[in-house]
Amino acid sequence: MRQVSLILPSTLAALALAACTGKSSDNSHIFDSDTAGVCGRVRGSSGGILRYEGGGDELHAPTETPSTEVKTTGVTGPVAGASGMIAVQGGQVLSSVDTGCNWTETGNLPATGDWALAAAGDRVYAFDRLSSDGAYSDNLGDSWAPFDTAEPFVDPPVVDLGSGRIRGVQARGVVTSDDAGASWALAGDPPFPPRGGSVSASNLDIVVIAGDGGVQFSHTGGSTWDDVSTTLVGIEDGPVAGVRVGVSPVDDDVLFAITDGTDGTRTIQHSVDGGLAWNRLGDSTQITIGDDARVYSAPTDPTQMLSSSFVPDSNKLNLYRITVGEGIHAVGVGGYTTMQQIAMMDDVWLAGVSAVP
Repeated sequence: MRQVSLILPSTLAALALAACTGKSSDNSHIFDSDTAGVCGRVRGSSGGILRYEGGGDELHAPTETPSTEVKTTGVTGPVAGASGMIAVQGGQVLSSVDTGCNWTETGNLPATGDWALAAAGDRVYAFDRLSSDGAYSDNLGDSWAPFDTAEPFVDPPVVDLGSGRIRGVQARGVVTSDDAGASWALAGDPPFPPRGGSVSASNLDIVVIAGDGGVQFSHTGGSTWDDVSTTLVGIEDGPVAGVRVGVSPVDDDVLFAITDGTDGTRTIQHSVDGGLAWNRLGDSTQITIGDDARVYSAPTDPTQMLSSSFVPDSNKLNLYRITVGEGIHAVGVGGYTTMQQIAMMDDVWLAGVSAVP
């Protein structure tokens, strides 16, 4: 794989492109592409798991050419301790006890599923992005108990560690389960069908959705909504549609959004006051922000998020680490396309990706 690092300064007026062949002297601004570091081997022969250390400054990627037939659809953690991680590739469930350095094959989920994962203590949940199929495991993925969610989720739901409550966003609205997925209650109709939705990991009453109606914010678990679209950047060009949204797990007022303006510009935006005001972090005139782009808020830093996008012309996946006030720092990884899901801990981030078909 050929890896290229890119730094976008906070002014976003210029792009600096450079080959990344080893550890940079300024690791806060560039990813390290060294794959021979402390890990025995990150998973890569089918699908792929990219591993970042140092809060995203060091990248460990598989050296094997990934299979175009099998993709990593989900990755989550920590589970069953601070260093436990779970992933799924083509239905094969993998577990790691060293924060994703080495992986062991455990049980299986149906290979036809496009599985997203969510961890809560010793339990792991799996949700099929294409159907209402769900399942949970209490033994690191060795065996699974199925359940039905009535509809697929637009983004992976969140599990509250204390209560075990599951909450997520579907096309019909925000739904909640208090019995490990056996039944689901609808909190209320959304103002428009959401294309993306995010629930706060620290407060399940905080929900943000994005769609053709812009961006809506709920403090009541989806039963009531506030329109926070009128202050989105680009509103001067007409209505802005929301594509993806994220809420910081450590600050409920910190929101990230990917939006489409009527002028065709796609923009990554940020709010520190629950959507009362937004500022632009980058847009599609400077970086590639495709339909596959997602928003992942850092677990302990409300000023930082991850996103990604496939660049068709170069057949590579661009991963963006965005820090408010510092700009967008990116790495391009050849041979991979969509970043399906990411699991972030304080100092290690794992991204499940799929190969270029």
